[in-house]
Amino acid sequence: MNLQQHEPAECLFQVAVIGLSTGVVPKRIYIDDVERCRWIPWECLAGDDGVEQEPYDEKAVIWTLATMIWSMFHRAATPLENETGREIRSREYRKQFSFDIIEQLLPTGLFEVVFC
Repeated sequence: MNLQQHEPAECLFQVAVIGLSTGVVPKRIYIDDVERCRWIPWECLAGDDGVEQEPYDEKAVIWTLATMIWSMFHRAATPLENETGREIRSREYRKQFSFDIIEQLLPTGLFEVVFC
């Protein structure tokens, strides 16, 4: 698929986030479950910085969706797959973490759309 041939409004797709919640937004975050923590934003994790963790809400679901899209375009890579459970659950560690983007794995034009 060449994204440059399509208008932005035509590049729409839907993804259901299954496994993180029984509803659209979970009632509580299971921070002891490392596998769930991989997919949620660092702001939703408890930390030692004295800042209260934010709720896992609609904004956080968008971060989860972006992480899923990153995974899809990186050969189904698992987020934070080389980090320890402690690092994955660490607000401070995750705040400094960034996902690698391998341009060669992305569809033609997607890198330019994301980083324009």
